[in-house]
Amino acid sequence: MAFEAPLGTFSVSSIGDMSGYLFRLLTMSGKVGVLPSAGARVVGAVRDVLDTVSSSMEMVDLGTAKIKAASAYSIGQVVSCDASGRVASYTPGDGTAMYHVGWLMTKSVAADDIVAVRMQLGYTEV
Repeated sequence: MAFEAPLGTFSVSSIGDMSGYLFRLLTMSGKVGVLPSAGARVVGAVRDVLDTVSSSMEMVDLGTAKIKAASAYSIGQVVSCDASGRVASYTPGDGTAMYHVGWLMTKSVAADDIVAVRMQLGYTEV
């Protein structure tokens, strides 16, 4: 079961209905949160706190966040992001420079399972 223990949160502007972005990773386009490309830098994970009046959403960038998984993964696996804002497998030293998000504190058994991720945003060069 996924859990959340955010240490750092902030709000970002959104455009339209962002309910489909719950538990996904986002990056920024100007002042607006958008889905990242696979392996890209992210700013945080969208919490289940949306403010439809002010068109903003709360993000977690430090601590433990609930995020959707792209596939089945085991506890302790280091993860990056896919183009849908879900956590995805990350293999350091595979010849590709990419950003990592953190590591899994709970496992996933299928795509779109919600997992607990210990957020440790970073970058690994080739």
